[in-house]
Amino acid sequence: MNANSASPTLSAHPSSPLPHIAVNPRPPMEPTSAALGTIPFKIPSGHRSASRQTKIWVSSQTAQPSFLQGIIRYAKKQSWQLTTDLLQSGNVSGSWLGHGVIKYLPVPTFDSQTPSSTDLPCVTASLSDQPTTGLRVQADNFAIGRQAAEHLINRNCRNFAWLPYAHDKTNQIRYMGFLSHLRDRGFSCRQLAPPLLDTSVDPCRERILWRQAMIQPLEGRTGLFASSDSLAIEVAELVGETGTRVPEDLAILGIGNQTAECESAPISLSSIDPNLEELGFQAAKLLDAALKSETNANSCIHVSPTGVEARDSTAISNLENQRVAQALVFISNHYPDPRLGVCSVAESLNISRRQLERDFRNEKGCTIREFIEHTRMNEASRLLSERPALTVSAIADQVGISAQGNFFRIFRKHFGLTPSAYREQQTS
Repeated sequence: MNANSASPTLSAHPSSPLPHIAVNPRPPMEPTSAALGTIPFKIPSGHRSASRQTKIWVSSQTAQPSFLQGIIRYAKKQSWQLTTDLLQSGNVSGSWLGHGVIKYLPVPTFDSQTPSSTDLPCVTASLSDQPTTGLRVQADNFAIGRQAAEHLINRNCRNFAWLPYAHDKTNQIRYMGFLSHLRDRGFSCRQLAPPLLDTSVDPCRERILWRQAMIQPLEGRTGLFASSDSLAIEVAELVGETGTRVPEDLAILGIGNQTAECESAPISLSSIDPNLEELGFQAAKLLDAALKSETNANSCIHVSPTGVEARDSTAISNLENQRVAQALVFISNHYPDPRLGVCSVAESLNISRRQLERDFRNEKGCTIREFIEHTRMNEASRLLSERPALTVSAIADQVGISAQGNFFRIFRKHFGLTPSAYREQQTS
């Protein structure tokens, strides 16, 4: 790229959710029917634009604004020109004179609905694990499952259930991550039936049977991990018919973290943020590498989730001592603060330190200091496993331990390994 290139411009349909930087008029698109498959990296001379600016087509009918923002963030660094007319049609015209394509597929079956006659380099981004080859950026669904398990454990759940929408590859990987972390912590998991067990039967009757099964009473406080926000919300509505209380009897966690859906639910829904903005950024970065012939034809990048956006559906409220429940929430929200300690927890609850320490030990079987340390080490181990780009010192800072020597000592006490050795063991 020329260092003096103009800043990125954006050609967008007026109804596109992507904010305008500049709008350039374009001729109508030519709809085509050929499927967009694995694309060779060589750009035919007939497709070269007269402009020096790299032109990228963002192709999707369902892209979320945060995903598009990630692409914009990378495009600004490279002075790319983005065209998003395809957000409405999903079609790439063979006559379009550009350099590459980024397409977003919410589920693999959408691939056949994204036709194209272009042979430009193309990156497919998705929250699902795509069975196809080619340039792909996907959510780390195993990490999503492990993160869900850790959140529900920290929310004082001791019984666990997994509810997929279907028995597809993506949900199997999420379940494997969920189950593996539960087993690491000494727990088991009940796998519930998905809403549609047999697509050959009447789907309406199948749904009714599923709903009847879902409203059976649960034993003990259970942490339920559902494969989508909408499915989690439906379960919250169903179990209310049995008198099951959310979150007192059942803590419910979804995936997607769509704010409007989660906040407007009858009980606001806790949800895992899959990090769509980073998904868009990495898709653009991988396409750039392909344009520069710096990657192979079957590269796949997995993006770690941002974390859990905790709301009312997983609140800690079933402890007999509500002050201890409030202390757990305070610690969960403030463990990255190096100043967090017994005194700050007691002050937040307007209770004496001695009284809180006695109540906490009676309820949890450990001291407040030990619980804070345990919470920090759990998060540190997750970051070491799932965020390879983060240095050990950066992870120590993120979990609230500013002195690296203390971090090494505490980590070795909990896991019997140095942080670097633990990371190597988990990623080998």
